[in-house]
Amino acid sequence: MSGWGRPGGLAAVMAPPTAQQQQAQADADAKRKADEAARALRARAEALRDKVEDCIKTGGGISGNYVQDDQYTAPGYWTTTETTMAFELWKQLYEARTPGSIIALNIHMMGPSAKYTGDRNGAIQANFIRFKQAGKVGRYNIHIDVRD
Repeated sequence: MSGWGRPGGLAAVMAPPTAQQQQAQADADAKRKADEAARALRARAEALRDKVEDCIKTGGGISGNYVQDDQYTAPGYWTTTETTMAFELWKQLYEARTPGSIIALNIHMMGPSAKYTGDRNGAIQANFIRFKQAGKVGRYNIHIDVRD
């Protein structure tokens, strides 16, 4: 009898873990790692959403093809998963206040084929596009460099 009134004593504590205990520990470790990865992904997506908003606040260039649109490039490189999650978070900022203000998330190659000039290195680009606020004509078009 152990000092706590339970059978097994020190031998129970010193015994190797059973297969069930090992599996439970492996399951707990896997869940913890998955939770950490999900938190890290969410944090990166939130960071990208915030960078997109910062672009709009600081002012950007004018699109050569659409003169009423403001064009920006968010800094950094982002994965497709981070980009799509960030777009959903960005969309949530506006759709509750102004339904229909978000136009699109476009993820595409920079042209009909991969481009390797100008530091593009075959990169994929995403565009976060939304209408400007009421009373303003045009759209905000924020470019995101996507690298998986």
